[in-house]
Amino acid sequence: MDHLPQEIINRMVIYLDRYSRQEQEGIPLTGKHSGKSSALPSYATISKQWKEAVEFVTFHRLDVRSEDLSLLRTIVTPNRCKYVRRLSYKILLPEYSEEQGKRMETIEEQEANNEVFTQSIVDLLSILRQWEEAGLLPDLRLFLQDPQSPSDCNEFERRLRSTYLALSKIHRIPTVSSVSYLQINGGYRRTTLPTVGLQLAAFLPNLKHIYGEFAEVGEQITKTKMRSTFAKVFEQTKLLRGSAAEFGFYQEAPMDQRTATFSLLPPGALYDPLSASLRVFSENLTSFVLDAYVDATLFWPSSHETCPTPSWPSLKKLKIAFNPVAPSGDWYFVGTPEEDDDEQFLKHGNPNTMDPFLTAFAKATQQMPVLDTFMLECEIGYGIGFWELSYYAPGVKADWSGDWGDEDTTAVRRLYYTVGEVWRPDWFVAETLRSIGQEKHGSEVIERFLGPRSWSSKSAWSWL
Repeated sequence: MDHLPQEIINRMVIYLDRYSRQEQEGIPLTGKHSGKSSALPSYATISKQWKEAVEFVTFHRLDVRSEDLSLLRTIVTPNRCKYVRRLSYKILLPEYSEEQGKRMETIEEQEANNEVFTQSIVDLLSILRQWEEAGLLPDLRLFLQDPQSPSDCNEFERRLRSTYLALSKIHRIPTVSSVSYLQINGGYRRTTLPTVGLQLAAFLPNLKHIYGEFAEVGEQITKTKMRSTFAKVFEQTKLLRGSAAEFGFYQEAPMDQRTATFSLLPPGALYDPLSASLRVFSENLTSFVLDAYVDATLFWPSSHETCPTPSWPSLKKLKIAFNPVAPSGDWYFVGTPEEDDDEQFLKHGNPNTMDPFLTAFAKATQQMPVLDTFMLECEIGYGIGFWELSYYAPGVKADWSGDWGDEDTTAVRRLYYTVGEVWRPDWFVAETLRSIGQEKHGSEVIERFLGPRSWSSKSAWSWL
């Protein structure tokens, strides 16, 4: 056994029993999972080679809580740092009483939470910086889980959803060059301000992939202010050329499509600043995935902007899930109720909003010379399903399968429309989309208009 290559022993140890779902989860720093101790350490006594293999598996993926940072310093010794590739970090916020839980947080409580939140990030990155300065930290994937107080529970939902967690005094944050992937989950219970991910990116100079999930909550004025703030931070953020970004800004559209919607644009604004800043941010990327309220300036500058012609020289994958309501409050779809109490009836593209949106998109694709796949998708309503456009270059597998056999493996370009029976793209949009990849792959293209698709079908976003 001792004569086997170390790589073989490492692979053998990977398959030893640790915990249930061991392949999906990292190992808690405490060595316990759901009350069960790991059996893995006992194998380290077999030999020096087995000890190295056990430590390779044990420290490859770690789950750490902010209260356990002292253990992280103690247990992950210099000879073990080299094994750490994925670190999941859970920040614990201060406890509060039941009486406090029944009311909204005070300004003082919000500031206290922000201070603990920020200091917990500073403390973790300080440890990573020490490892890095000692030449011990390899390429690292960092996952920031939803922050939580031990007092949080469903009964206190109003308190939990009323404010955003934010960074304070960010000049304290140390720079760490070894983090290449950052994921922030900030929209489950306590909502993290979307600017946090981009602010942290400024201290991670070699970041190549950022993923963030956030929820837009609160009153109209709160959401409008938050979007404006986020737009300003985006304007100041640039990832390395060739990077990837995925963002989800989840906000439910009105269930009752008979109701009017309100604008999220700043007072006096003629376009959405957040959409415009996302456009500029995306020009450096190879992959851009977005779920958000957006308008046409996501793809092309408004006539009221002063900026150069946009260009996406490296973009290969573009996937946009847009809300059926534009940031201006206008619907992207039209329809007629079949009954007086019909709440879900918008089925067809609205020429006044959808046509400018798609014209801007079509113009943008002319500046994407290596685009392999795009998807524009909107869930119109629970009773209607999806509106969708998608394109796949030869050799790129479709995200979901239709009724045409092995067409998704063909060597021909494919363009699919799921747009209802009434609306059709205008001449410019149709011709421009047909021309994507033509110079590289030839003129032949499969173009299909498909029937309705709902959640009963395989979601095109299942790859997320």
